[in-house]
Amino acid sequence: MLTTVQELEEEQASEYGSLIKISQMQLSTLRYIKRSTKSNLSFVIVYI
Repeated sequence: MLTTVQELEEEQASEYGSLIKISQMQLSTLRYIKRSTKSNLSFVIVYI
């Protein structure tokens, strides 16, 4: 299977974009953990 350089670059760009989305989700989760009380803390950590 032959793929052009442009196709490979687009593939990497979409992977990179999804990585950015994931890190943004983790950041908002961490902010939520900081705001939440200790009783909610263990509940939130399960979903990271």
